[in-house]
Amino acid sequence: MSSFTIATLVLLSALLHALWNALIKRERDVQAATLAVMTVAVILAAAAAALRRTWFPSGGALACALASGLCEAGYFATLSRSLAAGPLGQYYPVSRGGALLIVWPVSMIWLGERAGGLSLAGAVLVTIGLLAIGLPGARFQGVRRADGLGWAVLSALFIASYNLLYKQAMALGSEPATVFATSISVALLLNVAAIGKRRENIVRILSRRPGPMISAGVVCCASFWIFLYCLQQGGAGALVTLRNSSVLFAQGFAWFLGERPTPAQVLGAVAIAVGAALVSA
Repeated sequence: MSSFTIATLVLLSALLHALWNALIKRERDVQAATLAVMTVAVILAAAAAALRRTWFPSGGALACALASGLCEAGYFATLSRSLAAGPLGQYYPVSRGGALLIVWPVSMIWLGERAGGLSLAGAVLVTIGLLAIGLPGARFQGVRRADGLGWAVLSALFIASYNLLYKQAMALGSEPATVFATSISVALLLNVAAIGKRRENIVRILSRRPGPMISAGVVCCASFWIFLYCLQQGGAGALVTLRNSSVLFAQGFAWFLGERPTPAQVLGAVAIAVGAALVSA
């Protein structure tokens, strides 16, 4: 598969990722909506994995997939809390940008990946853009949301971890569908167990708003699956950087939700666009 095709698919994955985040942001109970979407995604992922009839080629590959599930559980938990605490347009970039700062050095040290000058320059631009969008004074429309910012930073750590574990599981010979089905199943079980009696809200929102929840679940599953397929073909550092162009799409969805970016955040979006183009060049 050509580098252009991979880049195009990663950008599609980024668009879908921003879209399902925006869909759950509209819900009154963001945590329940997140878990409802995860439930739909698990069903779809399990069905896809069953059709593929594949399993993990080694214990190490299975361990990486299970560990990615632990990290993904942390991601979904912190994502719902950060979205409940503040604007999509600010905290989404913080979580994605923070993950990028972790993935690049770790992928080069742990996975032995190498990056050219243009890719590194693009990564720097994307990072600057992400931080410009997400961090100026932790303020958005005059509101300070330190609690949501903290959840977004923690989310960044989980995002970086599960992406690196995804890559390692597939480097050991695992199929993308099997890795994703295992990982998101573990994440869902842990998050449902963690909310206790509030798990009834998941059933309630699925029964009350089946259309939006199923749609968001399909979009979520497609986003992760497309990205994993691409991750099987290329390096984690470059592809995670390019996928973080989802921040641009998130800004558009945030505008639709009534959020208005500052001039610094607009310039940050431009830096992300240029940086993503350099990474995929």
